[in-house]
Amino acid sequence: MKITVPQTKAGEEKADTLGRYADIRSSAAAAEGETTVTWETFIPQAKVDAPPIGCEYGSGYQFGGDNRSYDWTSSRFRTALSAVIDWETKDVGGYGAVGATTVYNAKTGALVATKTASDNNLKAYGLGSGSNYVDLRLVNHAANPFCSVGAIDGAITMQVTQSGNWSIRSGNHRQMPNHHIYFYNGGTVTDAYKRDYANTLCLIGSAVCPLVDLTGFSGTYQ
Repeated sequence: MKITVPQTKAGEEKADTLGRYADIRSSAAAAEGETTVTWETFIPQAKVDAPPIGCEYGSGYQFGGDNRSYDWTSSRFRTALSAVIDWETKDVGGYGAVGATTVYNAKTGALVATKTASDNNLKAYGLGSGSNYVDLRLVNHAANPFCSVGAIDGAITMQVTQSGNWSIRSGNHRQMPNHHIYFYNGGTVTDAYKRDYANTLCLIGSAVCPLVDLTGFSGTYQ
């Protein structure tokens, strides 16, 4: 099954486009002989205070969050990156999307501005394969379009076997926002990794944002 990230249709909101992306992602994974690895990031709150420095909007403003939990069915996220493995050919399709960033007046709640960061640095692709495995590279990077520093930032190299095992050979991510990696295989979803964000100071820059080492994480999927 060949899929592409949908473009926003006339009269359609960006959120609707991302919702259609989630539907396509799931339907692709349901195809016989395919497994999807998805790495999402999201802000669990509805809104978070903007940092006092480093952004176009500071004190007195809030950034919109995704108002969600670790729910793979949600179409709200900061970034969503998927690698679809075709076990017959060992081909890997990479698909990514970025949620719009919104700014609100903290006192009135009024929407002030909306921008969507580039998805050019969301990448998922195959590195190599064997008789029953595929090596993947996933790069999850997107900047806040209203800030000059700080960004969602992570990259991993992992091996996935057709028999249901996975292992991260190397990689890390900055601990902002929440990170969720899961498998979708034949209609079954298996969580592989969950990590809550450290603090909103990460919006100011990487120097104040903890780095999480994912090397050695492993498990199984159904």
